[in-house]
Amino acid sequence: IPADLFENTSEVTSFKNTFADASSITGAISSKLFSKNLKATSFEGAFKGASSISGAIPADLFKNNIKATSFKSTFEATSAISGSIPENLFANNPEVTSFESTFKGASSISGSIPANLFTNNTKVTSFASTFADTNSISGSIPETLFSTNTAVKSFENTFNGASSISGAIPENLFANNSEAESFAGTFKDASSISGTIPSNLFGNTPNVKSFNEVFSGAENISGS
Repeated sequence: IPADLFENTSEVTSFKNTFADASSITGAISSKLFSKNLKATSFEGAFKGASSISGAIPADLFKNNIKATSFKSTFEATSAISGSIPENLFANNPEVTSFESTFKGASSISGSIPANLFTNNTKVTSFASTFADTNSISGSIPETLFSTNTAVKSFENTFNGASSISGAIPENLFANNSEAESFAGTFKDASSISGTIPSNLFGNTPNVKSFNEVFSGAENISGS
């Protein structure tokens, strides 16, 4: 993908499915790819299923996209995009409302989830399936991962099937998410998450309507 491909398209607002399912487009993503697209609001499905686009995600990829509202499925089902998730990947995107399925099924993205990955995204309402079905993203879940995301409504399937995320569930993981309404399938089939369920895990989530299958199939989560 040429680094200057969108350089003269400053009026664009959407990159929805731009490279989705592109099986023959190869090479790495340039950090300058979207640098001139200051009005872009949607990156939904931008690289979804793009099986031959490879290399690490540039830390500055969305640095200038301050109006972005959706990263739904941006890297979903990518198999060659690799390396760890940059700590400041979404640091300049304060208007984002959706991280639904952002990394779902991204089989080669690896390493731990940065603790402050979503710190500046205070308007997010959905983390549905964000890390679902990932098998290389590893390490434990940072306790402060969602600490500033006070508007979140859905944690449905957030870690569903995330087989390499391990360690215990932090007791204060959802301490600041009092608007949350759904935890359906949040930890379903998360086979490496272990330890006991903290007694106060949902102590500050009075608006929840669904806990359907929240721990279903999570074979290493224990407790009485």
